[in-house]
Amino acid sequence: MGLTGWEATALFFFTPSLLSFSSIRKLVLRYKGITIGLGLCGFLAFYSVDLAVRVIVFSLFLNFTLLAHSILMWDSRTREFEAWGLVIGLIALVGQRFGFYSRYLIWYNGTLNTLGVILGLGAAYIISRDISNEVQKATRGVFYSLKTGIGLGSIIFMIQTVASSYGVIPRHIDLPPFPYGFISVFGLIFGLLISQTKFVRSYLWWIIGTVSFIALVTLPNSIAIFFSSVLHSYLLSVLPNSIETASTCNPGVVFGLAFFFTVFGNIALIWAVAYCFVPILGPEMRERSIEVMVSFIVLCVLGYSNDRPRHNISKKQIIAALIIVILIVYCPSAYHRYARHGKYVNNNPGKISGMMWAIHFGYDNFGQDSFELIAQSIRNTGANVVGLVETDVARPCMGNRDVIEWLEEELQMYSDYGPSTLNHTWGCALLSAYPIVRVTRENLPSPEGEIACLIDATLDVDGTEVDVIVVHFGNHEHKLDRQLQAADTRERVAHKTNPILWLGYLTAPPGSETYKMVTSTGLKDTTNDPKRWCLYILYKDLKKLNFRRIDTGDTSDTEIQAAEFTLK
Repeated sequence: MGLTGWEATALFFFTPSLLSFSSIRKLVLRYKGITIGLGLCGFLAFYSVDLAVRVIVFSLFLNFTLLAHSILMWDSRTREFEAWGLVIGLIALVGQRFGFYSRYLIWYNGTLNTLGVILGLGAAYIISRDISNEVQKATRGVFYSLKTGIGLGSIIFMIQTVASSYGVIPRHIDLPPFPYGFISVFGLIFGLLISQTKFVRSYLWWIIGTVSFIALVTLPNSIAIFFSSVLHSYLLSVLPNSIETASTCNPGVVFGLAFFFTVFGNIALIWAVAYCFVPILGPEMRERSIEVMVSFIVLCVLGYSNDRPRHNISKKQIIAALIIVILIVYCPSAYHRYARHGKYVNNNPGKISGMMWAIHFGYDNFGQDSFELIAQSIRNTGANVVGLVETDVARPCMGNRDVIEWLEEELQMYSDYGPSTLNHTWGCALLSAYPIVRVTRENLPSPEGEIACLIDATLDVDGTEVDVIVVHFGNHEHKLDRQLQAADTRERVAHKTNPILWLGYLTAPPGSETYKMVTSTGLKDTTNDPKRWCLYILYKDLKKLNFRRIDTGDTSDTEIQAAEFTLK
């Protein structure tokens, strides 16, 4: 954790400010197809296993992507196609991610990466056929451009944060992404259908959108999930209107500021959860993600005006495009998901094969997606009760992916995930081949350091209830936190009567004060090996058969611990 210096690549997001110069505007406008094509070359970073090379290549070509899309949003001949293309494209992306369990196809494997680049180059060629030397002039002043840029950036940030995947909102409010993510999808579609109406440019619609977010994070999740549909409708409906407004401004000012605010919002969200690892303003930003998002949803109103634009794209064309997306993307995705969902397999019946691992947010030591490697590692252990930490990736900086949903379907196991993303932990998760009868999720006391998470579940193991605790304690340097967390765990275990399997990330060595507090209620350690620090498997009223420590290579920065038990 902590800053590495690579964060400086975020400066590339300010490239659109170069469009303030008419000569650069003219150049990008004339060669917009080539500019788009160069931007697509950034995806070739997929083929490098060197993280530094991948970051440099992708960041450099990102400049061209930002310039191209900024000029397409600004140019009067292309802005409508760009605006509704972005909205319909987002709906298609969410559908694709639904079919692939939140993953991006273009980063899935080499074949799909190459196919995506080829299709993108084809689109770039079509766009390049419209060559123009005519450069329109901004009709709005600098202040108006600044205001619009802040609003457009806020809209883009909120879409990226809560609407770029179907399961983000459910994970934020402690619900499973399937099937609750469909409620968010309906909101996206409705937002597209009303995007050409006068109502979406009204202050009333802005108030409704703002209130819907506040309701989302304050009401019980069974009610709040329906407000996600309203929030998504608001964000998608105002995006085309904001692009229309931005096209009357200085493109360097409006788009340079818009992408600055997008980056600023992402940094603020990172600070809210990684406050222990940042150099400044950590305590001030601690657990402030809701405040950050409320601020940005309020600022969205600055991004569009009440002026009624002329639409060259009809509602019939929009509906036709939407129907095509539903038929080509959503129908196959829904069939694929329903065909696989709810089929659970126990490859090690009659035993409790426990496993504990920190999966490093689904990235390997080279920064590559490690979903398949994680699944294969779990299969290799034969584990049927798996505790995982560092699992909460429902954040834009993590790609809004969902490694636990994918593992649940891939391994055909029951899962639990928590606490929710809005609880500001790094995530705990439980995978089980046995049905989960009851479960609670909570934050442990963490007054000084990072927020610690805990899952307390009861499994039905061949008719016998077994309690499983998955826990991630705070940092070693925060002694008070660990004492309070150990005391909470000790109290929890003391009141249990079922057999217990404890899968924890303890951040303390064997024999330490924290270790002794946790084991003081009768929990037994699976080994007396003193060369441990973080991962532990403890048990009570179970019969241990074996214990293993497994090297995971470059899949993660921690080992796997696994142990087999039977009921007494």
